[in-house]
Amino acid sequence: MDQSGADTECLQYNGASLIKIYDKYENDHLQTYLIVKNANDRVWLGMTCNESTVAASCNWSYDRGTAAEYNNFGNNYPNVTKGACVYMKKDDKKWYSSDCEQRRAVMCEVPQTSEDPCPYNYNHNCYFPSDVNASFADAVRSCSNMCADLVSIHSALENRYLITISDIQARWWLGGVETPPIASVEKSPDRVFKYCKIATFVLLGLLILGVVVFLILFFVVPKHGDQSASSTVVPSISTIGSTTVTKLATTTKPSKHSTTSKHLPTNGPITNTTASGLSTTSPSNRCSLITNTTFLFAYSNDLQSSLIQKALGDIKTFIVNPKITTFANNRFDTIKEDPIHFHGSKDNFTDSVNALLPDSKLKLPNIKDGSNVLNVIEKFLEQPTCGAIVYILMKRLPDTVDVTDLIQELRLNHISVFPVIDSAYIGSKDQSIMCKLAHTTNGFCDYQIASRLENEVYETMWIVSRVHVFVSRSYQVSGKGSIKVPSFVRPPQGNENGSMGLVVTYQNHARDTNFKALNLTITDDQNKVVLTGQTKSTNGNALLKHPVLKNNVTYQIDIDYEYARTDWFEKIDVRMYSISPPGTWIPFPAYQNVSAVRV
Repeated sequence: MDQSGADTECLQYNGASLIKIYDKYENDHLQTYLIVKNANDRVWLGMTCNESTVAASCNWSYDRGTAAEYNNFGNNYPNVTKGACVYMKKDDKKWYSSDCEQRRAVMCEVPQTSEDPCPYNYNHNCYFPSDVNASFADAVRSCSNMCADLVSIHSALENRYLITISDIQARWWLGGVETPPIASVEKSPDRVFKYCKIATFVLLGLLILGVVVFLILFFVVPKHGDQSASSTVVPSISTIGSTTVTKLATTTKPSKHSTTSKHLPTNGPITNTTASGLSTTSPSNRCSLITNTTFLFAYSNDLQSSLIQKALGDIKTFIVNPKITTFANNRFDTIKEDPIHFHGSKDNFTDSVNALLPDSKLKLPNIKDGSNVLNVIEKFLEQPTCGAIVYILMKRLPDTVDVTDLIQELRLNHISVFPVIDSAYIGSKDQSIMCKLAHTTNGFCDYQIASRLENEVYETMWIVSRVHVFVSRSYQVSGKGSIKVPSFVRPPQGNENGSMGLVVTYQNHARDTNFKALNLTITDDQNKVVLTGQTKSTNGNALLKHPVLKNNVTYQIDIDYEYARTDWFEKIDVRMYSISPPGTWIPFPAYQNVSAVRV
């Protein structure tokens, strides 16, 4: 296609642009790539020239510099008499001028970015669309509440990307304010998009923290009634930096042990607060898929400190979804039970975990003693947070008890449990009790050997960071057979290349010799295979995959399994998680019996 059409084609790929070649290494690499791919001999570059034989007159599109920095023009080029546009020739790696209407091959580029659970990820920033309507003042206030600012666009490429992330035709609020002699900026009645880009201001944060502490010490002012919104409405999109914690939850829930309602501070950290000291509103009134929530990291005192610190690093990297506004930690299986500590920032959360690493002096005296992890979950439920994630690292299993009431309350609050367990467990012999909590709350239960636990934590934390379950099916099987999971459409998201988290657990206990093999295939509605997976000897009781699925496409998961015994039931749980929420809460699954086939 011609260069203009090629540029438009690139725009469809998350705001990409025609390729820029930065040095000889990249020029050589592009030639190799074109040869390996058997691509067209001539490929457009994102460059136009103004003068013949003057490389400095050739500009990379979108203010990316000039050819004076590096070029590989052929002899007597650039030559604007042949045209202002530039292509590279595959056979000699040289650059030549061309009429811009000529048809050439297309190659696009986007800035390098980080893998993170953001629907719109660009150049190490994450953009989250919102259908909340707001005036300029409300847009500023909304961003401020998220520790963010309205976006300031720093390049033509960033501007180009922002254009691509919404289909709605509108104007956008920007974070710039005109300086004198303009005295003020008036509120616009027009429809706009707002963008928030996260920014952390340390000095301002310290000042605010000081003010909050002063107010907490001297004034207790409960807030009553609804706050009315501005009558001027506009659609909005917020953006949040991918490594910064967002605001604290501004609504809280009533403790089942309290008749009065306390409120968390709306600014500053919630540090070293025990579970019984918080209160909340009934989840049935306010619980939704996008309600601000809590991530609880609970870890056994029987584990190595290095594993806990590794998990902490993975939490800081991956758990960045904006609905997670509070972080909590608890060290369990100690002689004296620790409280649950709640924090409004990852920094405070990090400090707390590092201060409460496993301590051999606090270990339970007998390796046969059952874990007190169920007490941790019960304490957490004293101030239940709608949609919370409970991620547990453990080695010691709890004694067998009836967890029916515990499950019921977890389900009532849509709290999912994710235990990751050392296969060389101690304590109780009941391997299934933690898996039961996971299965019944749309979580998953992962057993792995100690030498592979760090990698398992990395993999599971990445999947848990997807936050929203949208496929949850469970099967009871034996022998050899196959399962056809009901077809599904994944929740729509802006970045179609953002992967899902798929977990298939094939035993609700540590892997044993009864398990032989499991294979899965995902196909689309055109019967095209988009992902395959099979278990290996290094897998514990779970197969973890990261499929890339498209919007508005129906998918099918087919599973083939094999166990040694036909007289013994095993349990297979299928879970898939997404950054974007489904339209409603996914039902909690019941086990479906699948007929056994004699091996």
